[in-house]
Amino acid sequence: MKGYKKLDLVILFFLIVLQLCVCIPFLDSYPIELDEPFTIYYSSQPLGETLNFLSNGNNPPLHYILQHFWQSLFGVDPLAVRSMSLLISLFLISSVYLFVSERSNYLIGFGAVGILMFTDSFHHFSMEARMFQLFILFSFLSLTSLYKWVFEENNRSSYFTAIFIALAIYTHYLGIFALAILVLLGLMNLAKIQGKQILKSALLFLILISPILLVIFSRGSDFVSNGSWIPYPRFVDFYEELFKMFNTPFNLIFFTLFLIALRVLVVKGGKKDSSFFFFLTAGLGLFVLMFLFSLAVQPVFHERYLFVSMVFFLPIFIWFGKVEFKWSFVKYLVPGVCLPFLFSVHFAPDINRETNLLIDEVKEGLNDGKSVYYCPEHYELLLAYHLIEDFESLNKLELNERLISEKIIADCAGERVLSDEASEILYIDFNSEFTNQGLNTHEVLSDKYLWIEETGYKGGFMLKSYKKK
Repeated sequence: MKGYKKLDLVILFFLIVLQLCVCIPFLDSYPIELDEPFTIYYSSQPLGETLNFLSNGNNPPLHYILQHFWQSLFGVDPLAVRSMSLLISLFLISSVYLFVSERSNYLIGFGAVGILMFTDSFHHFSMEARMFQLFILFSFLSLTSLYKWVFEENNRSSYFTAIFIALAIYTHYLGIFALAILVLLGLMNLAKIQGKQILKSALLFLILISPILLVIFSRGSDFVSNGSWIPYPRFVDFYEELFKMFNTPFNLIFFTLFLIALRVLVVKGGKKDSSFFFFLTAGLGLFVLMFLFSLAVQPVFHERYLFVSMVFFLPIFIWFGKVEFKWSFVKYLVPGVCLPFLFSVHFAPDINRETNLLIDEVKEGLNDGKSVYYCPEHYELLLAYHLIEDFESLNKLELNERLISEKIIADCAGERVLSDEASEILYIDFNSEFTNQGLNTHEVLSDKYLWIEETGYKGGFMLKSYKKK
């Protein structure tokens, strides 16, 4: 296996600088919103409290532990909290480029990373204070470690496979699906690996995962019985999510035809190499597995969860470094596969829910003495981040008391609103119909309050204004 050449390192440096250039200008271009306040708040608490909460919640602890130390150093403003994801994206870019280029050439490595960098999901994850970039990094490293173990007879990689997939599960419970695909790939290539090494790596994995094994079973049982915020997929969603993963339908069609054309132009080599089908099975298999699970058990079929299957698929490019094409110039065309992605990516992520505009209206209402009610109640941390100074330093009880004292109150039933003596109120509906917690405010409040106006924001958010009759 060849080492890293100087040209590889120069190209990698260029890719890292390019990633910084396309991300840094947008890191704080939109407000903290959606689940980011959740990350910021629980990463700011003492580690013992965070671990205790997460053991009963939906998220494993690893990302929050890392984010805790990051925020301790850099603070909780948007640029600071999102920059850790950007740093992790640089490690993922480096891992993909070095793995692919080392087994093919710099052109193919550049093409693979170009696709990765210019997908909307990757670009968004690189600028979001959430765990997805870290989860994808560990999942990718576990897959490539398995590849080295199976195809390069590197037994040490069996241990790294176990370590990285355990870290992926410690980052997000979706790692269970990645683990299932690794097991499937291992069974498909069982003849190429030693049984003793399988037992050693399996034992290492069980030892690493044992501290949260009971939590995984408990959370899995709760998830199956309590359901998911994601709707059950339709068959048309299978294609729509593929289109989203590739930015546009055109990109998916172009990419598929590009791969077919390259395989047609191969004249020799690669016939005995199984890497093409290894990574095809990894990427497509994970996508199909999550679709079938969503149909049969509980839905997890959502673009933010599915993107790891795209990253599993990208190393398929190494196959083209092991073949000879009909025309020698064809290999120089490989980087061109990323051009449609370059022209279709949203460099300024199209995810702004206009939270800043909503918060400005709420602040004005609070200054005028209005009470503010909202639903669903889990948006308390979003409101607290923008309205309560140093909210991250308060424990949960103190935070709730502070919100109520500031007249910012969760109410999805209308009971607290009806008992309020304020002459005017604001009611924030954070797209509550999506979580089946919707309140027909006009009907519930009509006896006591007169509707004045309402303002809509992106993401289905509504701010409704009422005045006492």
